[in-house]
Amino acid sequence: MQLDVKGFANPDSILRPAPFWAINAEITPEETARQMADMIRVGLSGGFFHSRAGLVTDYLGDEWFASMNAAIEVAKERDGYLWLYDEDLWPSGNAGGQVAGMKDEYRMTSLRAYLAAAGEPAPELGADQALRYCYAIRSRKGVELSEFEAVPLDKIDDAIDSERLFMVRTYKEKIGWWGGESYANLLHPEAMREFMKLTHEVYLKRLGEEFGKRIPGIFTDEPQIACGVNYLAWWDGIPDVYAKWHGRDFWADLPYMFFDGPGQRKIRLLMHRTIQRQFLEAFSKPIYEWCEAHGIEHTGHYMEEDTFRAQIYCHCGSVMAHYRYQHAPGIDHLCRQVDGMLLTCKQVSSAARQLGRPRVLDEIFGVTRHTNTFEDFKWLGDYDLVLGANFFVPHLTWYSAKGRRKRDYPPVWNYQQPYWDELKPLNDYFTRVAHATTQGKPCVDVLVLKSIESATAAHHLGVALAAETKQCARNLPADAPTEDDSAAHFHDGTMRRTMRAIMHAGYDCDIGEESYIEEMGSVEGDKFRIGEMSYKVVVLPPATTWRPKTFELLRQFVANDGKVLMLGEFPTELDCDDAAAEWADFARHANVRSLPCSTESVQTAIDEIAPSSYTLKGADGTAYDHTYVQHRLDGDQQIFFIVNSDRTAERAYVLTLRDAAGKSLVVWDPLEGECWAVEGEQHGSDVVLEFDLPPAGSLLLTVGAPVAGAQDSGLEGEEDLCEVCEECGEEHHRHVVTPLTGDWDFERLDPNVLVMDRVSVSYDGGKTFEPEDTDWRVRRRIAERFGTKAALEWQPWVAIRKGLFDGMGGEVVLRYKFESDLDSPKSWAVIEDIWKGELFVNGAQVDTADPDWHWDRAFGKVEITDHVKKGGNVLDFKVHYDFLTEVEPAYIIGDFGVALADPFRGKIVAEPAKLATGSWTDQGYPFYSGRMVYKADVDLNHSHAAELRLIRPSGTLYKIRVNGEDAGDILWRPWEIFLPDLKPGRTRIEIEVVSSLQNSWGPLHEKDGDDSMWCGPNAFEDERTLREELNIFNYGLLGGAEIVSL
Repeated sequence: MQLDVKGFANPDSILRPAPFWAINAEITPEETARQMADMIRVGLSGGFFHSRAGLVTDYLGDEWFASMNAAIEVAKERDGYLWLYDEDLWPSGNAGGQVAGMKDEYRMTSLRAYLAAAGEPAPELGADQALRYCYAIRSRKGVELSEFEAVPLDKIDDAIDSERLFMVRTYKEKIGWWGGESYANLLHPEAMREFMKLTHEVYLKRLGEEFGKRIPGIFTDEPQIACGVNYLAWWDGIPDVYAKWHGRDFWADLPYMFFDGPGQRKIRLLMHRTIQRQFLEAFSKPIYEWCEAHGIEHTGHYMEEDTFRAQIYCHCGSVMAHYRYQHAPGIDHLCRQVDGMLLTCKQVSSAARQLGRPRVLDEIFGVTRHTNTFEDFKWLGDYDLVLGANFFVPHLTWYSAKGRRKRDYPPVWNYQQPYWDELKPLNDYFTRVAHATTQGKPCVDVLVLKSIESATAAHHLGVALAAETKQCARNLPADAPTEDDSAAHFHDGTMRRTMRAIMHAGYDCDIGEESYIEEMGSVEGDKFRIGEMSYKVVVLPPATTWRPKTFELLRQFVANDGKVLMLGEFPTELDCDDAAAEWADFARHANVRSLPCSTESVQTAIDEIAPSSYTLKGADGTAYDHTYVQHRLDGDQQIFFIVNSDRTAERAYVLTLRDAAGKSLVVWDPLEGECWAVEGEQHGSDVVLEFDLPPAGSLLLTVGAPVAGAQDSGLEGEEDLCEVCEECGEEHHRHVVTPLTGDWDFERLDPNVLVMDRVSVSYDGGKTFEPEDTDWRVRRRIAERFGTKAALEWQPWVAIRKGLFDGMGGEVVLRYKFESDLDSPKSWAVIEDIWKGELFVNGAQVDTADPDWHWDRAFGKVEITDHVKKGGNVLDFKVHYDFLTEVEPAYIIGDFGVALADPFRGKIVAEPAKLATGSWTDQGYPFYSGRMVYKADVDLNHSHAAELRLIRPSGTLYKIRVNGEDAGDILWRPWEIFLPDLKPGRTRIEIEVVSSLQNSWGPLHEKDGDDSMWCGPNAFEDERTLREELNIFNYGLLGGAEIVSL
């Protein structure tokens, strides 16, 4: 079915974003149902029921499932979905530590290399280590190994006169994150069967009737194995499967993972393949088959998808191998950046296309902080959408925000956030683009082969040096091997450069994973086929080795008139066996071009040989960086999604559509769910469409038959209205620019905030107090005093089940001081779990028995207006401390202004009568997290249309009203809105700036402030990243606004 107005305006709800719903507190069916309904109200489809740090309710217990059933009932009533998540916390595979706790051999395991000099003893082993193998190094020159032999483990001292290489089996340490256990060994088949029994089978028993209905699938999160600078991921069955799959002796080959010698590249290639295949056989494949058998999708994302080096460390090869075993392959887009995501996105979308799987999951927006704007969300989302993702999992919807939960990788998408009620248009936008980009089939003519096995073949590990310390010195081996992962960086870089050159020139391309070619590759005529996709051009980035089947298909392909580009130096191997002559002969074929791996040479060649029904270039005919296009074909309708991912530059584009004369061009607006016909310029049988895209802008276009319901307005943009000057005879614009006042009337729509994040504590009922310090330090010290420091890492439900901290704790008084320039300002104290303790303001007790709440239902609010005095004030919170007590900042909210008394704290002051153009944070609202309405009156002489333009605004989004009537929202650039019919007389313009939780909940003390890329618990508690002074993010109309009459 072609893209049509009705389907576009109201897509299937399964396409709507479904966030990680952080189930992180004590949960109830009532609150769970309320939050589920609320998520659907703002345009989400529901969420992934994700156990998260802070969970109190017993994981997979009766209360857990009672709440899940409540959410499912809401989903049935409101066309929503509840997705499963397969772990307590993350990464997946451990059932909250229960798997690793069954047997030591189920714990994550590595095989580590230690090299001891001649005369030195064997390395001292820890409790979780065991010697697995030993070699005597008889002769080597540097890292070149000439002679070695195995040493029986009961005779290792007999070889002390030689260097010895010890291979030590090491279990992962036990930590609080896993309830006092280790992470699990995902190479161990029995361990993974236990994981599925504890997780998947339990969900099947309790919720199986909804599988494939209101429960579409189950998310696996960051499963991984562990390789490192001197170790391999390990399971005791590895030697046997190595022999079974490759016919070789594992222990005879193993030294060449660390030293150079005969066959080293082949051995390294096969070692990596073996460990990755075992990962697939033990984890990915059985889970996929279980889900397939029970009518539920296996989805989620694997650890470290972004670089060759990370994939080698966590998967011993290409992460794409796992996508074969996901019904909805997925990725994780972290941080407010796109530069590192090209490979990540194209890997997963290529796999999905080749496997014929329409859903591509994208966990997105994690660690981007509260200051993310709607334009930031759009920029990140558009980038992933144009590269093939189509199902967003926004990170993160906190069930509760109390305690450490508010530090769980913001931003939060839930009712606590000031812009929560405004999210539906953004979610509509994402859903409609996803709808359009899942119609028909992608048109991709260029395939880029993935060169990661040239990196695994060159990857040799280092060794740890084992020696006793004698007289402050150690006798260490000379010229010991060190890890060399330079090939991973090289091949990763050339792969990205190749893909960027192709895509920035206006083409799409897919990635060819060699294991897919082994299983699904073929040549059909002049097309190179992988599964459901076929390609007319194959590009080989620089590589040393490819698989034999890949080479054989390439030879068939060029013989059938397919086109191949070989970049950089020719390969010389097939599966690391010499094949230089074969490759040189292949390169002589007329359909093979050998080129340097440069942007210009790749783009020139692709323009010449890539068949295409269109070209997309800049106005001067050259390629643009940061430009991407997805092209699809649905019957005779072409679909284009074009994205300018540059955050600073507007771009002028020329789209040339081959043989499009007489066809209808329709632009689709994913924000409003509307579309309109546009006219291009006809050049013979071609049509040329010129258009501009602002920074982070995008265009959704179809070409084909007329679309019923399309409006008649065009894409050409506003037409300048001019008049001819009688004196000079030249045209002059009749635009009149009216700057809006620099001093604004304003209305604060939410209570102002004073943050108090410096605390002192008393352990003797308030007689004496420790010195005041930051909340994160005081929190740690109190836990240390009562022996509950480990509880800051443990899941509460595990600690409760095991009784780990029973009886620990005692009475404390938390003291917060603040200054006020006012007597009795209208004010409330806000403290988390306020009902658990007693509150005193300036010595007077305040009733906390039945408080209201603010921001989050766990943040109790009680009025203290009559207790606040001019000058110094003291707020004391007396509470019985145990491991569930939240030691956090306190807040005063109300009707007052706030100024910074010094770089460390604020004080209550009078509110301003006006707001000046600029940041509101230094005008009385440094900690404010809400909505502010700027108001200005404009006198007009006649009716006319106009644009309202915002100048350097800083907010999440902007809501515009004219004379009290809604005029629309400004969500992203251009920062302007069309006002079609302004009436003569006085007109009131209102600009509502919606902020975020940033200046109330932080982080408020980062050394790098908003430039810090990673925003997680570290940004709140890690001394290395923090400073004493406060950081305040600027919000408001920083440059004012203007009205431009048209």
